[in-house]
Amino acid sequence: MKNIKIFTLLTLGFILSLSACKKDPVDPPTTNETSTFSIKAEHFWGPSGTTTVFELNKWLVHPKTKDSLKFDMFKYYITNIQLKKSGGSWWTDEESYYIMDLDKMNGNVITINNVPTGTYTELKYILGVDSARNNSGAQTGALSATNGMFWSWNTGYIFVKAEGTSPQSNDGTFAFHLGGFKGENNIVTPKQTGFNGETLEIAVNTNPIIHLNARPSMLWHAGKKVSEVSRIMMPSPTAKAMADEYFGSYIFDHIHR
Repeated sequence: MKNIKIFTLLTLGFILSLSACKKDPVDPPTTNETSTFSIKAEHFWGPSGTTTVFELNKWLVHPKTKDSLKFDMFKYYITNIQLKKSGGSWWTDEESYYIMDLDKMNGNVITINNVPTGTYTELKYILGVDSARNNSGAQTGALSATNGMFWSWNTGYIFVKAEGTSPQSNDGTFAFHLGGFKGENNIVTPKQTGFNGETLEIAVNTNPIIHLNARPSMLWHAGKKVSEVSRIMMPSPTAKAMADEYFGSYIFDHIHR
């Protein structure tokens, strides 16, 4: 009986020693891999549902005002880009200031680098430039005054610049420089969108493209014809109305992998 007890104790001790040698499970090591993705803005002319492509240097008839318009410039800011990870946290693009410029080759596409690989479910961005950068004077990169998007007299940025010709204008031209980051004329516009059941997969050696749709014709859906207002060069209620309509037309369409 004594030998049995000793054997039992030795066996129990051996089992306990084996248990002590087992390591607790650990999560797989995280990697520092990064890659890229792009945002492509497709611009259409007319109300939602129409597929007429918006182009520079092409005569277009506004569906509401019936004005004839030919644009030779259309550019605007998209900034402060963030992605929501599948776990719920947000990744933020550092120094996130870009210009969509339709006068440049692929000027409707921006590419964001150094994005951690993984699965993302939502996108945040701002149309316009945040107040902190508006209060910092002219800067570098997309915020450089050399881009022609800075009001030196007003210490602030032009968020949308649309210029061209129209026979309905008093002098045959139009120029709308829309901005404003404070008070009742603030047009800084945060946007947030899911991907309609899709996910954005960031992986090494890939560059998925988020396609967004926008409608420049919406600038005039607030009711002002070019014969009534053909120039805006400072923040105002009319500038805000135009920007609100245009920025409101910005929607997610699909992800191209």
